[in-house]
Amino acid sequence: MEIIPRGDKSKTFIAGTLYIENDQTGNELIGNYDTKITGPVKEGCDVLNNDFWARGRLQNFERKRGWWSCVKEALNKLNTDYE
Repeated sequence: MEIIPRGDKSKTFIAGTLYIENDQTGNELIGNYDTKITGPVKEGCDVLNNDFWARGRLQNFERKRGWWSCVKEALNKLNTDYE
């Protein structure tokens, strides 16, 4: 997610990145996903080595609901207590 403070694009920064990864256990109608999100991107954040702010699991998602619904539900399922 990019933040544009007061609409000033010169001050744009990345607040975080949501990853929704299909685990390939669903079918053409239902998807199952592992989710994770980074916090604000800063020096020292190592996404490739699992430096995530929160993780979650989205199961039995009806694909016909569309990808915006998938994003919304994935955000709601994040465990922000993850260490």
